[in-house]
Amino acid sequence: MNGFFEQPEKRWPRTIRRALYGRDGEPCATGGRSEHLGGHRWPSRSRRTVWLTGAIACAVWLGASALARAGGGAENVAVVVNSDSFASQAVANAFIEFRQVPRINVVWLSLADLPDFEAVDVDVFRQRILLPTLQTLKQRGLAEQIDYLVYSTDIPYAVRVQADVGERKLPQMLTTTASTTGLTYLYSLTAAKNPEYLGLGVNRYNRLAVRSRPQDERPWTEDEQALAIESQKHLADKDYAAAVQTLEKLTAARPHAMHLWYNLACALARLARADDAMQALKQSVSTGWTDIAHLQNDDDLTTLHEREDFQQLIASLGKQQLELRPTIGFRGAVGWNANGQPVRPDQGLHYLLSTMLSVTSGRGLSVREAIEHLRRSAAADGTAPAGTIFLMDNDDVRARTRRPLFEITVHRLQAVGVRAEIVRGTLPQGRDDVMGLVAGSASFDWPASKSQILPGAICEHLTSFGGAMQENADQTPLTEFLRNGAALSSGTVTEPYAIAAKFPSPLLHASYAQGCSAAEAFYQSVSGPYQLLIVGDPLCAPWARRPIVHRPELPSPLRGAVQWTPSAEGPADAAISHFELFVDGVRRAACRAGERFEFDSANLPDGPHEFRLVACVADAIQTQGRVIWSSIVDNHGRFVQLKLDDSGSTTLGQTLKLDAEAPQASAIELRYGDQTLERIVGDRGRFAVPTARLGLGPTRLSAVAFFDDNDAPGAVSAPLELRITTPAPLAATDVPRDADWKKGVSVAAGERAAKIVDSTRAASWLQDLGVQSNEPIALDAYFDAATDDLYQFQLQCPRRVEIKIDETVIYAGEDAVWKYLPIALQRGPHRLRVAVTGDGPPRLRLRFGGPGTYSVGARHFRTTVAN
Repeated sequence: MNGFFEQPEKRWPRTIRRALYGRDGEPCATGGRSEHLGGHRWPSRSRRTVWLTGAIACAVWLGASALARAGGGAENVAVVVNSDSFASQAVANAFIEFRQVPRINVVWLSLADLPDFEAVDVDVFRQRILLPTLQTLKQRGLAEQIDYLVYSTDIPYAVRVQADVGERKLPQMLTTTASTTGLTYLYSLTAAKNPEYLGLGVNRYNRLAVRSRPQDERPWTEDEQALAIESQKHLADKDYAAAVQTLEKLTAARPHAMHLWYNLACALARLARADDAMQALKQSVSTGWTDIAHLQNDDDLTTLHEREDFQQLIASLGKQQLELRPTIGFRGAVGWNANGQPVRPDQGLHYLLSTMLSVTSGRGLSVREAIEHLRRSAAADGTAPAGTIFLMDNDDVRARTRRPLFEITVHRLQAVGVRAEIVRGTLPQGRDDVMGLVAGSASFDWPASKSQILPGAICEHLTSFGGAMQENADQTPLTEFLRNGAALSSGTVTEPYAIAAKFPSPLLHASYAQGCSAAEAFYQSVSGPYQLLIVGDPLCAPWARRPIVHRPELPSPLRGAVQWTPSAEGPADAAISHFELFVDGVRRAACRAGERFEFDSANLPDGPHEFRLVACVADAIQTQGRVIWSSIVDNHGRFVQLKLDDSGSTTLGQTLKLDAEAPQASAIELRYGDQTLERIVGDRGRFAVPTARLGLGPTRLSAVAFFDDNDAPGAVSAPLELRITTPAPLAATDVPRDADWKKGVSVAAGERAAKIVDSTRAASWLQDLGVQSNEPIALDAYFDAATDDLYQFQLQCPRRVEIKIDETVIYAGEDAVWKYLPIALQRGPHRLRVAVTGDGPPRLRLRFGGPGTYSVGARHFRTTVAN
């Protein structure tokens, strides 16, 4: 039984609507008036407040662009990083480098005190991750330009949503665990605590519709909302007679609301009013209900399943013609109506494309593997690969669920010149041209197939736990596709049942082959994405046809007002729609092709600034091209210099020392993107910054100077480009000869003899051994590093802990929050010793990995009581 219902949508203030839309009220897709934003003072941003729309109004801010664009690019991506995790920092730094994402688009969140960084409750997700991120983007003036909200590693990938569902009765297939990417895509509903995000038809950007149906766009009245809430309570209380009374009133008022008719049918069936239930069910189908599996599995309808008219209804649904909407680029700034079209924000639902860049915990990858799959996908852009899309056909329900769309997918791919084959089996065998894969199996062994995945490929399989990344999950995880070459993959984070609406349809490859980004292709192919975890590079677009943008010839240095007419060469048979100008990552101006930019450099601090000119193609996808350059602004004769002192170190775990000087400045700040790391008073000084604050890999720092106690910066330095390097690896150690090795770790508590433990995954593992509060604990074991690489330990303990690898202490401290501990190791054996002391309960969570992370135990470690 589905208890969701639509509610009124808030309209934007008229002044904002006029600024964003033409006189016809439709979003400006390929034209409209030029809006010049150069008059803003730097670093202040536009403070226009706009309201999200969705099934209910929601007070989270995300603006819309003056000239709506799609196709997506680096400037439109916000990257969320767990600042306490070196792996999260390293993966994000790599993605930022490969994709040239502006550093101002990066949001750092401290999440070490979360009880778990794999799965959290929905209120925690909202208050600690989603809302702070949206608020940060608004404060930085970026909200109007963001289409993608992506997460680095070590951020919870699963969210328990029971708190939002409350007492509502859900059908069996709508379980209350959601994915982080799914809830982020549906952010307007998630932020509003509206569980309509569980709906299997909630994604209006989806290009696959069963058929058009009557629409009722009228706002819900207060009386109707009250009736809907009352009906939900009656259903939850199993008071079906009362539910029928309220639902009959609602269906009379909202005759096109298919979910109301469906709920009415369920309540009538529970009352053994089978004929009336069938009439309501037919009305639900006539107004748009299409989910056959839901009908067949809903236990509320059990008494109808054997009826001939029920079986006829199922058969008629199966014969309905599919409506395939045209592929279209994504726009986060606009609303999406029930027909899958972009409309004014006050008339539709809002979404944000979302993926996780990678997973390096649980059943995930190593940091090196994660960076490598992002590198491959970035290099695949625009290559028009000559690979093949494989659609696997077998007798597994996982394959049969998507089998009906195989032929039309092949036809659509062939129409754009991309090869596609329907192949019998689980995986393609011995093929070196896998550019895409639609599989359906619980488990697979990719190396055994002897096939090769090409850069930029999307590969995924429909199964129950492909997106369940915790160490004890079964079935093959999505990360196996990434490890073996795919750019993106996906899987559900909990049991989804074989419901096609929860998984990407094969048609995602048709959108991808037409030039969409990988994230656009995914979200155009799934109608109910709340449980789907999508992992990989969201911007990957192997078939994109990007325009060539010309760098303008501007005076140097820049002073005062600057005007020029931007130019670009579009791909064959395509014109340029419009241009956008970004300065230091923030969109400052937009104009149609053939018009002039007006930009006032006096509103910027003196010094070098990064300029980005983006051109958008005038077609449905609106693919972007860009040129990036640096220009010096000099309106006031001010400057600030930043340089790395020779005594500093760029090794992870060490400290950077940097000198800054700005004559006559009152203060100087060291900036990392939009984040202030340190501040000194006066016109010169030295910064000391731990490299752990920046993360492994490429980074960029700058100094900003303030003058005459003015709040606005007066000068900015040239960016200091750095690369934080991996420490020298620890050499392998000797192991005891002729030892009686056992799998597991040696654990000693107090004065008692040590025991060999094969698993420490259970939260109560120490109590199960009889360990008492305040007892000292010692762990001792050996393990093998498979290759020279960067490995990691993850630690959470309320007492003092010292961790030693061989003879090197890698951590010593007392802090109950999660600790993420990188350790570079040479191939070969190493010894782990852990000492837990001080007061506190017997609790220790310790994981090790690379790839992934698993609780310390028999999987990686061996020991002997003699240790």
